[in-house]
Order: sequence, then C-alpha cells, then structure tokens
Amino acid sequence: MKILKFKVQMKVILMITTTIISVFLIRLLLMGGLAKLLSFDSQRTEVYKDTDITHYQWYIGKNAKKEYADKWGMDESIFPESITDNMNGLDYKMVYYNPWDAQYLSYLVVEYD
Repeated sequence: MKILKFKVQMKVILMITTTIISVFLIRLLLMGGLAKLLSFDSQRTEVYKDTDITHYQWYIGKNAKKEYADKWGMDESIFPESITDNMNGLDYKMVYYNPWDAQYLSYLVVEYD
C-alpha cells in the first residue's frame, strides 16, 4: 500500500508541476515572449534622433543601412529617393526607438526651386 500511495502522490505532484509549467509557457507566449518576461524599464531605453540631412540616405530609400532598410514594411513612397541639388532642405528628422520592437518616425521638409 505504501508503494501505491507513493506512486499516486508522485503522479499528482508531476501533474501539478506540469500544469504550472504549461500555464506559465502559454502565458509567456501570449504576453509576447521572453522579452516581456524579463521586462526592463522602457523609460530608460534610448531614443535615437538624427537631424542631419546629409545622413538622409542612411535611413531612407534603397541605399539605407541594413538595420533601417526594411522598417517593418513601412511605406516610404512619400519620401524622395535622395536629396538633390534643386532641393532646399528646411527640416529633417529621423527617430528610432526600440523598447520591445523597432519604431521609426521620419519627416522631411524641402523647398524646391
């Protein structure tokens, strides 16, 4: 009887442990993965800003640096392919922020001849 009781107790403990781990993994998946589990203070995440218009092609267009080339499918069709001589760049800004997933904000104000 003692052996049977021990086996039943072990099965119950194993089922409870398996249930707890399963619930934890499902919750982890639904919360968005390990990054959220190990969440860090997103307020301390650096916001990268660049206002130098000469760096425009680093971020926008076909020749953008690798980390800025895709931008999660952002439509860049409103931006010119490059800054040309007949454009007077009045204002430009590229903002990159990545607390959990990459976020981009860009604007360009130009005056044409």
